[in-house]
Amino acid sequence: MQNRVSAPRHAWCEFVAGFKEYPLLGYSGWAGSDIRVPVGQRLNRDFAAANEELRRVLIVARREASLTQQELAAKLGKPQSFVSKYEQGERRLGVVEFLLIAEKLDQDAGELLTDVRAVLQASSEGNS
Repeated sequence: MQNRVSAPRHAWCEFVAGFKEYPLLGYSGWAGSDIRVPVGQRLNRDFAAANEELRRVLIVARREASLTQQELAAKLGKPQSFVSKYEQGERRLGVVEFLLIAEKLDQDAGELLTDVRAVLQASSEGNS
């Protein structure tokens, strides 16, 4: 059982052992802390280069397959906005979604990730 701090319960905020989560706002931080960093910004800061490379790789693969966003979306059974949002970085892909996209582009998922892996390794070596 989690240790809960006495506080009013709100649908948008949960207090767990002094840690505040604001899931709808995307903020998190320690109780009493004046510094709040949006969760998405923390992830973007840590993995921005790799996410950018993944988007670039998927865009290039779609274009090499001579597919428009609309055509790829139709193959995926999704609206065109799904493809647009992940290509623009407004949406992140899950592993299963990435594998399905690679399959519809007739690409090997491992090969698509080669450049992404290199960028991720370079950024982790730079942070060491």
